Amino acid sequence: QKHPIDGDSPSYLSLLTEEEVEMLAPFSRLIELKPNQPLYVQGDMSTFLGFVVSGVLSATTAAPQNPNASPEKNASAEPDEKEPDEEQLQWTLTEGDTFGEYALVIDGQIGDGKREATLRVTEHAVIETIAFHK
Repeated sequence: QKHPIDGDSPSYLSLLTEEEVEMLAPFSRLIELKPNQPLYVQGDMSTFLGFVVSGVLSATTAAPQNPNASPEKNASAEPDEKEPDEEQLQWTLTEGDTFGEYALVIDGQIGDGKREATLRVTEHAVIETIAFHK
């Protein structure tokens, strides 16, 4: 199995010249992830972009707070009892998909360089990441 960094995929990496791919190789690494493991969490600083070599990942965002919610609802809950954070599925990533390009291309101008979603493994996954520093 060839690594996506070899430029042999239909992703954004295939748009790079051979020299550009060679320049990125030292910053690239493979990560193996288990189901339900988060790759990153909404609000984390963006420090890498990635490519799904295999597996399935789900991108979710925290449900927006309802400004019209009744304060009495929480008042009746036990003090140690917390409502679980609700997440909304935004998209699913599978083999060949990329993520994190915005943070690299726009230099953090969306969301102050922070991840806009939580990316969690749905099925065992192998990810190729390319680190970058701001």
